[in-house]
Amino acid sequence: MRHSLLKRLAEVGEHIPLITLVAPAGYGKTTTLSQWAAASDQRFLYLRLGPAHNEDARLLDDLARAVNRHHHLDHAVRSALTDRDPYAVDVAVPQIVAAVHAVGEPVVIVLDDVHHLRRAQSLDAVLQLAQTVPTGCHVVLASQRPPRIRIGGMRGHGRCVEFAAADLAFSTSEAAVLAHQMGVELTDESVEELVRRTEGWPAGVHLAALSLRGATAPGPATVESVVSGERGLVADHLKKVALSQHSPETVDFLVRTSVLERLSAPLCDAVLRSTTSATQLTQIASSTLFVIPEDGRGEQYRYHRLFAQVLLGELRRRTPAQEPQLLSRAAAWCEAQGDYERAVTYALQAHDGIAAARLLTVHLQHLHAEGRIQAARRWLHALPDNVLRAYPPCALAQLWVWALTGDPTRARRCLWIAESSTFDGAMPDGSASYASALARARALLSPQGVDAMLRDAQRASELEPPGGPWYTMAQLLLGSAQLLTGDSDAATRSFELAAHLAGHEQEPAASYSLAQLSLIAAERGNWTTAAARMRESQAKVRSARLGSDIFSLLTYTAGARTALHHGHDQTALGQLNKALRLYGDPSPRAIPWLGAYSAMVLGHVLTDLGDLRAAQQKLGDATRYLTVLGDSGLLMTWHRILMQRLARARNLGSVTRAAGLTSAESRILRLLPTHLTLSDIGREFQLSTNTVKSQVGAIYRKLGVASRGQAVQRAFDLGLLEPGPSHAPGPAAGNWSRPPLNSRPRT
Repeated sequence: MRHSLLKRLAEVGEHIPLITLVAPAGYGKTTTLSQWAAASDQRFLYLRLGPAHNEDARLLDDLARAVNRHHHLDHAVRSALTDRDPYAVDVAVPQIVAAVHAVGEPVVIVLDDVHHLRRAQSLDAVLQLAQTVPTGCHVVLASQRPPRIRIGGMRGHGRCVEFAAADLAFSTSEAAVLAHQMGVELTDESVEELVRRTEGWPAGVHLAALSLRGATAPGPATVESVVSGERGLVADHLKKVALSQHSPETVDFLVRTSVLERLSAPLCDAVLRSTTSATQLTQIASSTLFVIPEDGRGEQYRYHRLFAQVLLGELRRRTPAQEPQLLSRAAAWCEAQGDYERAVTYALQAHDGIAAARLLTVHLQHLHAEGRIQAARRWLHALPDNVLRAYPPCALAQLWVWALTGDPTRARRCLWIAESSTFDGAMPDGSASYASALARARALLSPQGVDAMLRDAQRASELEPPGGPWYTMAQLLLGSAQLLTGDSDAATRSFELAAHLAGHEQEPAASYSLAQLSLIAAERGNWTTAAARMRESQAKVRSARLGSDIFSLLTYTAGARTALHHGHDQTALGQLNKALRLYGDPSPRAIPWLGAYSAMVLGHVLTDLGDLRAAQQKLGDATRYLTVLGDSGLLMTWHRILMQRLARARNLGSVTRAAGLTSAESRILRLLPTHLTLSDIGREFQLSTNTVKSQVGAIYRKLGVASRGQAVQRAFDLGLLEPGPSHAPGPAAGNWSRPPLNSRPRT
């Protein structure tokens, strides 16, 4: 029983006279209507239509007898209908409606196989019947394809309910019940695979269950082999019900366009080198619902998954050499339309590795900027190994994909291939030269340490012209190398160039550079600039949908850093969690300098939030990255500072607990050595002055002092406060969330 569907049918309001069920053969329309009739208290009147019902006299006389088997139309009306008098319908339909009234109770008039009706006058008669039946009655039209009845007016006035193939498709629970009734026991995963492959087509589920009889614990792989559009019961049935009704010309169109994931008239014209695809698609969509509209304008279609497999099997049987040719044309058309993802997909399906490699190389920055780097990763798995050597620019493109998605082994292999290859042509990705692209790749992976990274980044920066598509990335790498080698002023200039000269496709690099500028400003105590750069960075991440990009790791870290300074611990924690998610996946493991740097930045933030165990783990991560990096510039110094800070924090935690201070009181205590008034401190932490006074009083009481100066001195004596050392910008500052002692924070 189709309980959910039957419930929806039974709940159709009495003010709605027309119900349509439109779905291809095998969707159980007749069975569903029979079950509805059996479960309902209403009276059902049933008429199955055929080609003969295109004669108005036959149609309307059979309708009259379906309402009342003893009722016939007037002889004069029947004669007029036989003579095709158009006015006779206007007399005949009211007679049928009168017969419905005579039943004395609401009825459901079911007209099955309405797709056989083609004459406009017959269709208008059915529409007129639906428009004039008594309240509480329903006229139900079941059809394999959309009937040519003009129901737009009834639809617009809410007097029509339409059920399509998606409504009649089996759910996983319904498919499981049917399989069980047929003696086939499937796992949940197998049922899901069965429904996915058949798209819930009831006939397909039934035939698949027949084929699975006798199989021992059939799994998803068994279901996949049985539910195929290329062979077996399902394929044979589809050929019979979906192909036999079309002309040879239409079948040829269907077969040759089966290579396409989605169909539109321009794409089909390009693939088939024709000009008639729009007409063909319209005719096919109106004659079989295995061609499914993908929009409301009739411009985009797709084939039912199994139907597409049947068609593709026919193509491979008839003219196997055509498939790669058709796919290559589809790739070229999609590239011309700017649909790079489908272009690459079609090129791969055509087994044209060089074309796919070129497309991927050309459009990698675009995909990265659109937050779709994972899609590129999926394509790379499909590229043959020999493509990288045959087309070295693709090795460099692959290197970036593997590096940005956390695969160091593949990234280093690509670098080795690129370094051992040559390429003299113009770079398809817009790089100034192969040498420039190779220098950027070396700087990113830094296989020989930070000093070599600086040299490679300088060379890439010199080779790439300002305004070029890779200038922003070259400046990002240069700024990073300068920061890691201690030249923070030069790093600031490079990051500024990277941020402000970036175009749309350089948003990931721009957002990262802005985050670095925020962290540098924070280290220098310029919190206004730090907050402004952080907001700019996050705006770019949001607008470009870069929430899953590894370069957004520092954006969220800068957000946590700024929030901590202003005492917004919950906001800081939310930003930190986003950063930690990216640190875990895709992770910076393929970029050792970024891995070490971000591990230590996160270590300081975690320390500020009191999660010393997690901070210690990040210190361990940094140690491993530094081992890979070798020559590490200032990173080793910053590593030692974080280690010392963690030791002090553990000791400070013990002292704080011994003094009995709460976390809120400890936070207030950190600002007592400054010249901030209690009102200033309240604004800093978004607390009322009275709340601050209360917490300061508690601090005095617990420390056994009577004044602010005594509290500060006592805190120094106990080790609750310590001097804030000055360090170069980077993850080196000891007191990240605390201003320097005896000074007012700069804003």
